[in-house]
Amino acid sequence: ILVTHDISEAISMSDRVIVLSARPSRVVKEYRIALTGQTPLEKRSAPGFSAYFQELWKELNANGQQGTP
Repeated sequence: ILVTHDISEAISMSDRVIVLSARPSRVVKEYRIALTGQTPLEKRSAPGFSAYFQELWKELNANGQQGTP
C-alpha cells in the first residue's frame, strides 16, 4: 500500500489507484492501471499515462479535493 497526494507517483508506481473522499473517508472510485514499462520512469512516458492523470484529476476536483497535483 502506498499513500500519496502525488497523482503521477500513484499512477507510475501502482497497478490500482483508489480515490478516497474527504472526511469521513470512503472509497469514491477505483482505477486499474495498465501501462507498459517496467520502471516508474518508463511508465510516466507510456501511452495512456496522461489519460489516467487527467481522469484522476477530474475525479479529485469533482469530490472537493482540489489542489496542486
